[in-house]
Amino acid sequence: EINRTEGTVGNIWQSGYIARPIERSTVLLREIEYLENNPVRAGLAKNPIDYRFSSAAIRYTLDLDMLDTPVFWEYPVHST
Repeated sequence: EINRTEGTVGNIWQSGYIARPIERSTVLLREIEYLENNPVRAGLAKNPIDYRFSSAAIRYTLDLDMLDTPVFWEYPVHST
């Protein structure tokens, strides 16, 4: 879909991409900061919060202590 929309061809993910579980909040924050800094490394923004598609601006307003609290998502049950 990205290639069609952008009029480009090729892979979206770099070769060697490996998905792995993130088990600690410190690792999660490090990974998020790495991703949020991609536009800075690419020269698209001077600061992660300046990039319009970044989660950085929103993340900086969150209470990061909540990452150490287990969260159990409850999905609503829809009756048919």
